[in-house]
Amino acid sequence: MSEDVVSIALDILRKRKIPRRSAISTSAKVALGVIVAGIVGAAGGYYAGGAGAVREVTKKVTERITETITKTVGTAPSVITEAVTKTVTVTAGATPTAFQPIPPEELDPFTAYLVPPPGSAALPGGPLGDTYLPEFTRLDEYRKEPPWKIVLASHGGGISWTELMKKAYTLRAKMYEDLGLIEEFTYREPFFDVEKQVTQLEEIYAMEPDAVVISPTNPEAVIPHVDKFFDAGIPTVIVNSEYAGKKFSAYRMQDNRLFGKLQALWLVKQLKGKGKIVVLRGAPGEGPDIYRWELGAKPIIDAYPDMEVLGVAPTGWSYDGGKKATEAFLAAHPQIDGVISIGGEPTAGAVDAFIEAGRELVPMTGEDSNALVKRWLKYRGKTEYGYFDSVFPVMPVWWGAMGIDAAVALLQGIHVKRTILYAPPYLPNEKIPYYVEKYHFDKYPDDLWWNAIWYIPHDELAKMFGME
Repeated sequence: MSEDVVSIALDILRKRKIPRRSAISTSAKVALGVIVAGIVGAAGGYYAGGAGAVREVTKKVTERITETITKTVGTAPSVITEAVTKTVTVTAGATPTAFQPIPPEELDPFTAYLVPPPGSAALPGGPLGDTYLPEFTRLDEYRKEPPWKIVLASHGGGISWTELMKKAYTLRAKMYEDLGLIEEFTYREPFFDVEKQVTQLEEIYAMEPDAVVISPTNPEAVIPHVDKFFDAGIPTVIVNSEYAGKKFSAYRMQDNRLFGKLQALWLVKQLKGKGKIVVLRGAPGEGPDIYRWELGAKPIIDAYPDMEVLGVAPTGWSYDGGKKATEAFLAAHPQIDGVISIGGEPTAGAVDAFIEAGRELVPMTGEDSNALVKRWLKYRGKTEYGYFDSVFPVMPVWWGAMGIDAAVALLQGIHVKRTILYAPPYLPNEKIPYYVEKYHFDKYPDDLWWNAIWYIPHDELAKMFGME
């Protein structure tokens, strides 16, 4: 860990020259409190936006502050050293804090979901992209003469979102091929199967790639296999799906906890903090599934005692999975007030299941799947169908392309920030009619994801969907 933050802050402490006899006075305690706050704030600022080793900061700052107090004011009274230790530990520590429920009438989901910020140690599950490695790679650390062989190991496949993600990957790789930087780009997909990805990673390692971009099928299961690439000196970039390992060259990720948190806060607001709900998850064991529900939406729902979860079901992120699960829920429960679906296509399936069962529609969370947005346009505000509304957080298909960018930068010898985390954007409901008019989303099939229009050229999308 860099000593800069601690050293600079302690210099401030030494320059205060607090007299020994004043050490136990109220004014001295206040002065020390200000200094501690400054040190902790500096440490927090130093690591903000990255994978800060907060436990190391806590230990070193606490030890150094206690030592400096003793040298500056004599033998520091225990009341001061205890207060210092407690302040640093509580502020810089990695212990997640429980969500404090906001009264539904005061709740603004679109601002509340961003607090704490992406990657924060205060969020359930602790810091994201945490590592003991330096914040930046070294200049020239991975430099290699082009052209290069880059392999991308996806986590999914077989659903519309991953097909668009694959298109984003290949378009970016083609750009670098045209520049003479990539000579061979290989794409592998395991269809959410952990064992299949493990096998593919071993095969990729045998190919001796110049760089590898990996979207893990599970946060922990592939750690030894990812470590193998890193330990061999191969630029190793993690994208798309959460990863709990500590060894990587670059980590480009959206914090899916905030995705699920936005959905849950929105539904709490819609139901005024009280109602019976069902939950549609994604693919069991997959990072986005865990982080959106278990570490994102569920802690929010749990904080409101009048929100009752009737059941939870996997959907495989598909329309059919969402519809089938919802049909079972409808058959078992005469009252369902809301649906948390952590995907987009499953929500479209849920809407159709309600309609076909003759049940009134209820608020349902989702994302920017064209299948869902079409149904939102059709049923929202139509009281004969009940009360239907939705929220549309976005998981952009271009994350993988950012991974390829990072791999190329590393191979060029550029020093890059190791961990970069983002909050999920969302589609503003009030702008949906405008986007439909501008981009003609209503002409596209259900398989389109709206965020693709901001990255994949229109002619490429037209080819993909047979609309030339």
